Amino acid sequence: MLKKSHIYKSLTFSVLMVGALVFLLGRLFYLQVQEHEKYFQKAELQQKNNSRIEPRRGFILDCNRKILAMSVESQSLFADPVFVKDPSAASQKLSGILGLNAEDVKEKLSSSRRFVWIKRKLNNEEASLVKEQEIAGLYFVEEMKRRYPLDSVLSNVIGFLDIDNNGLEGLELVWDDTLKGKPGWRASRKDGNGNEIISERREEVPPVNGNNLVLTIDSYIQHVCESALKEGVEENNAVGGCAIVVDVNTGSVIAMANYPSYLSGNPSKFPPENRRNRCITDIFEPGSTFKALTGAAALDKGVTSLNDVFDCENGNFPYGGFVLHDVHPYGMLTFKEVIQKSSNIGIAKVAIKMGEKSFCGYLERYGFGKTTGIGLPGEVNGILRPLRQWSKVSIARIPMGQGISVTPIQLITAFSSIVNGGKLFKPYIIDRIESPDGEVLQEFGKEKFTRVISESASGDIVEAMCAVISAGGTAPKARIKGYSVGGKTGTAQKVENGRYSHEKFFSSFIGFATATEPSYAVLVVIDEPKPKYYGGTVAAPVFRKIMEVVLSYYEVPVDRPEEVS
Repeated sequence: MLKKSHIYKSLTFSVLMVGALVFLLGRLFYLQVQEHEKYFQKAELQQKNNSRIEPRRGFILDCNRKILAMSVESQSLFADPVFVKDPSAASQKLSGILGLNAEDVKEKLSSSRRFVWIKRKLNNEEASLVKEQEIAGLYFVEEMKRRYPLDSVLSNVIGFLDIDNNGLEGLELVWDDTLKGKPGWRASRKDGNGNEIISERREEVPPVNGNNLVLTIDSYIQHVCESALKEGVEENNAVGGCAIVVDVNTGSVIAMANYPSYLSGNPSKFPPENRRNRCITDIFEPGSTFKALTGAAALDKGVTSLNDVFDCENGNFPYGGFVLHDVHPYGMLTFKEVIQKSSNIGIAKVAIKMGEKSFCGYLERYGFGKTTGIGLPGEVNGILRPLRQWSKVSIARIPMGQGISVTPIQLITAFSSIVNGGKLFKPYIIDRIESPDGEVLQEFGKEKFTRVISESASGDIVEAMCAVISAGGTAPKARIKGYSVGGKTGTAQKVENGRYSHEKFFSSFIGFATATEPSYAVLVVIDEPKPKYYGGTVAAPVFRKIMEVVLSYYEVPVDRPEEVS
């Protein structure tokens, strides 16, 4: 027979067990029925996996569809610190693989947050090595990474992106909305370790990939241009330079080179000044290259002809309270010889004969003092003061390229118009926009031209500029065997603190080929060459190297066969 104490203990235990069971059932009822919606939503939120699907950013292609910029899939590494068991050990492994600071990684892995980036857009080797470590709490997500297959070629024009694939400079910035596309999304579920359950994918909206830009640039000519420019800058101990190649009959830009430059894929490794596109952002006094434009206007106006004679005053010409000088003292020169020998005094007298109002009108028609509208960021207006602000000596100084500031793209655009028969085309660097499937969405470069001078005036200035390349001209080093080439040298003093420097110069040469059928123009500008600084010595040889390749590459027939026979 059981003792009373044992009975009481059994009863107490039974009561406690029943009470516990009732409590558990009540708690279960509370959680499953009364709080069902709350905890269902919480669980749903934890298991729900709505992920963004990155679109593929559009390609940037040259005129032959060679890839200049493309997007490829890459893997980015993030962590959920809750699942990282040993942050110290994990950080040591990751820092060695990814080249990161171990303490910084440890701090991230020890965070109270549920999501921290470790490193984005890893290369394939890094991603493989991390996966081999099998560290709990680390996850990968696919992102698009921009690549520039030709490295630094055209980088100052193309620009670059930030880590989130937003355009920051160049074409990547201006055409960001066109290139970037629209992201998609995917609804699925994830397991307790945070991994997506593929079989639980419920809904997916695919991304819309970005459109492609097809440029007028020919990457081969661009490479040739950049190489010749680099060589010219370094040989002449200059601080930098730029060069442009255009089709004079359309305004399309075939090459746009800058030196020094940088890598679009790694811009932070280079000084900020390397990133600017000198062809559109830098202004300079063009010096004697401008005489060709002055001369073309005078010929069109009818105030001179190639054989009209001007007294060049043996190198000293007082005017407006100043004295104009020539590098060499000349007496009587025909207008053609004024261009050939680059006489400051001769061209000033031509412009004075034309008159301020008429001359200023031609400068405005050439497009100086305003942007060309080429469609690149950072293009500036240059400086052409309104006629009311001209001084007494402006009519003598501006014709020889002083007292006016231009961008290289303005200069070659205006120059092209005086050699192509008098037609001013708006320069353009984008040929068309295509859909990801190759459908042409928009074309450029079909705009009508503006006539700035007559065909006869154009023919005359072309003849005069061919004399510049002759033995008696200022640029025999620009001569190309077998071709009739013309052009104009420029040597301009840099302005510092409002005064002309006698030690720092812009050396330039702008030329075209051929005289019988002008097709291409090349401008070369070298910034602060030393000790030599004349355009015919410094810039003309760079022009020749570029133009020789252009003529050969585009199979332009020789028009002086006697020179190559």
